[in-house]
Amino acid sequence: MKIGIIVEPYEEHNASGIAHCILAQTRGLLRLDQENEYLIYTSVPYKGERGESRAQYILIPRSLVGKMLWFWKSVFFDRRNIPDVLVFNMPLLPLALPRRMKAAPIFYELSFPYPGEYVSLRRRSMDFVHGLFMRRALRRAAHIIVPSEATRDDIVGHYGVDAGKIAVNYLGFQDLSRFQDLAHPVRRELLPYFLFVGKVKYKKNLHGIVEGFIRFKKSAGGATHHLVIAGDSGGDLYERKIRERLRENGIEGGVFFEGYKYDEELYSYYRDAAALVFCSLQEGFGMPVIEAMYLGVPVITSNRSSLGEIAEGAALTVDPEKPEEIAEAMRRIADDNQLRAELVIKGKERARQFSWEKHVAALLEELKRIGSER
Repeated sequence: MKIGIIVEPYEEHNASGIAHCILAQTRGLLRLDQENEYLIYTSVPYKGERGESRAQYILIPRSLVGKMLWFWKSVFFDRRNIPDVLVFNMPLLPLALPRRMKAAPIFYELSFPYPGEYVSLRRRSMDFVHGLFMRRALRRAAHIIVPSEATRDDIVGHYGVDAGKIAVNYLGFQDLSRFQDLAHPVRRELLPYFLFVGKVKYKKNLHGIVEGFIRFKKSAGGATHHLVIAGDSGGDLYERKIRERLRENGIEGGVFFEGYKYDEELYSYYRDAAALVFCSLQEGFGMPVIEAMYLGVPVITSNRSSLGEIAEGAALTVDPEKPEEIAEAMRRIADDNQLRAELVIKGKERARQFSWEKHVAALLEELKRIGSER
């Protein structure tokens, strides 16, 4: 059987988010599966580990339309480049694919604007186009793979897809402990601090976390703690809903925007944190929650979408749209050493239930099943 994987978005150096997932899946399949042939499609040369399986590395166009036209051209003129099962990440493909290919989309999350979120005309146009692609791809798929029950329920509810067509396969996470010998302590002026890891965008709810932090800072016992943001920032949300609120409350100096951190730096920021605060409005999985738990860091997270499911009693969960609940969770972490110790133990135990090895083994079995169906 030929298994094709579209490795897009493709990042090998400091990959994060979906790009990290795609690389982990691809490399894991190439290592594990010695039976099937693989076609690895990228729009730039693939520089990853080679020779681990019978794999061909194929360059395809960068644009969405170009990719679709390339697959159709290959059906008629070069079938060697056409797989039996095609794995792709939503909403990349397909609007239309040859019927001989069985499509296996990996759908990470259902994303939509929230009340109060500024949505540009360009974003609205892109969301509309993506919605058309998603609906078509989900109907066309032989099976759909999702990283949580919450994402499965979202797809069933929003698109009316049969739940029996969807396989839940939890993701793995970055084991940052391998960088512990290279890591250095974070700057002393940051300590003690709560940590947020991720990009500053509306669904990540950093504006809600900041509102919770403002309340915490104004309460008894909140004076010494800081909030550290390890992720990209900027734009209207950053200035209007975050920086402006910090200035209004006179605690701008208590929040540090450190930018993206990787490898040993990210390990250090996790290790020295009082807790990870990851209270998104919507997540398909929530990898930072597991990364923190594995390293023995207490977690405050959202009680909605996949996050409560992934944490499963090993974190403090809050309503992400109630800053008072976020503030209270911060206070409990800051004041209660026994609670912290309990969360560390529960978090480590929960994190051990996730790995890329488990994810890839389950993914391979699913692809074999898809390939065997007529």
